[in-house]
Amino acid sequence: MAYNSVYAGRSSVLEYFVATETPVYPLADRGVLLLLLLLHTAPSDINPFRTAFCELDDRDGNVSAVHAVSYSQLINLLGRSLSTEIGTSLLYALVTIHPSFAAGIAQPLDMELFGLPLLKAMYDSTAPTSLYVYLTVLLRLSERPAVVEALHVSMLHDHVEWYMEKYMVDISFASAAIVLLVRLVHKNVATFRNPRLHSLAFGTLFNLLQYAHQLHPYASQSLVHAVEHWAKKEARVQADLDVLDASPHEADDVTMHQTKLLEKQAMYMECLHLGLGLINVVLSGRLLPRNPQLMYSLLHASSLFTSLAGHADLAFQTSPDHTHVQEMVAYFRAVVDMEEEAHEADEVHVLSVERVFEYIQRGCTSLFATDDPRDEPSYCYVFDEDPTLARTYFVHTLWACVVELTADLPWAYDKLRYQRRAAI
Repeated sequence: MAYNSVYAGRSSVLEYFVATETPVYPLADRGVLLLLLLLHTAPSDINPFRTAFCELDDRDGNVSAVHAVSYSQLINLLGRSLSTEIGTSLLYALVTIHPSFAAGIAQPLDMELFGLPLLKAMYDSTAPTSLYVYLTVLLRLSERPAVVEALHVSMLHDHVEWYMEKYMVDISFASAAIVLLVRLVHKNVATFRNPRLHSLAFGTLFNLLQYAHQLHPYASQSLVHAVEHWAKKEARVQADLDVLDASPHEADDVTMHQTKLLEKQAMYMECLHLGLGLINVVLSGRLLPRNPQLMYSLLHASSLFTSLAGHADLAFQTSPDHTHVQEMVAYFRAVVDMEEEAHEADEVHVLSVERVFEYIQRGCTSLFATDDPRDEPSYCYVFDEDPTLARTYFVHTLWACVVELTADLPWAYDKLRYQRRAAI
């Protein structure tokens, strides 16, 4: 019954919603809201509408399917609807509930109509809930190794005009995503402090870096600069703690301020650990030879690692990621110094970027003489939703949207019980 009521006939809600020549009237919005309410109201294990939704086929690949929709048309439409709450809610349902839609997005990923709009939406958004949806989509895409490898060779040759921080051109989609993900982590640490955004962003970064290929300088620099930023922030907090310990203020005031500072310090230390862990992913015999730009950025930030080498936190000092990054930086610094000593008598010798890259490649050849099977990816981060939490959030949010889009109905606003809730 649910199957027929949701999908029967070419005049179904989804068919109407994705028709390329049909304007999106309020009726279509209301139809999608009804579909979303049916998907989220009942638990997944007893929800017949979810069962029907999961059986929706891709008409592009199965023209004879009775209950189908063109995934490509739907994806293109969703790329134009990323700034709307209805569009992001439908996208979230498709990538988290439907078993094959996330794979459909990436076969192949349409950069102009979906990929770039997704990155732009993530760049522009200041709403944690929308950011949660965008990160969920990126994480679902990054769960598939073949997709990640394709994203690293899919080039954005034109200037990315909406990215205002730098002139970004001739960059792979994966490198652009890394730049924006690091930017989002900074925004989350400074403003939102949302643990779910934190986990999704770092998980997606880890998945992308496991198959890094010719990282763009901006991507490499963003990773190194992030570690440098968190190291400076943590050092500043430690300095404030030292001043506080020596201050003669009231005990209660000191304790309260100290607690806040310790929370900040713990947050920055966690970011430092995670940031070094991301960098360490690429410092392997499998990945470093094809990503010399990252080592160049690390060598350029030698003073950072000199300061980290004297960090007071013993657990941080001896952590595997920090230790290995320090060892690799020291090794390649020695390689560059030795190569330069051999050219001291050459009056026209210039230490150019290209020459440093040559030294790094030679160092890789000597250091990674044989393949190490441990370099191969053994795991990745996957999206794991809390169904109860998601259902509670979406039911409240969707009912609030229903009320907004049905102002022509005689709602008793003073008796409404569903209110908008904070991010998932």
